[in-house]
Amino acid sequence: MTGTNLLFQVEQVSERYGRLDVLVNNAAVYEETPPLSSSLEAWTRAWRKALEVNVMGPAVLIWAAAQLMARDPAGACAPPPDVSVSTYLGS
Repeated sequence: MTGTNLLFQVEQVSERYGRLDVLVNNAAVYEETPPLSSSLEAWTRAWRKALEVNVMGPAVLIWAAAQLMARDPAGACAPPPDVSVSTYLGS
């Protein structure tokens, strides 16, 4: 999912519910690519995907959620509430 898609999803929340009270970030990917038995191409591809999903995805969602939360005068809190959850293979 791209940053544009994530922004679209937050906008859908705005249109459907009118506001956002809390963001729970809970997404992660992990691809086993041992450096000694993987090609450099496969190893870097797995790391890029992990960084995109595990780091940039939550960062973009936090930014988008903050924009939406800031529109609600009743939700004037700084910083906006965010819950980031880290999981290992869904456990």
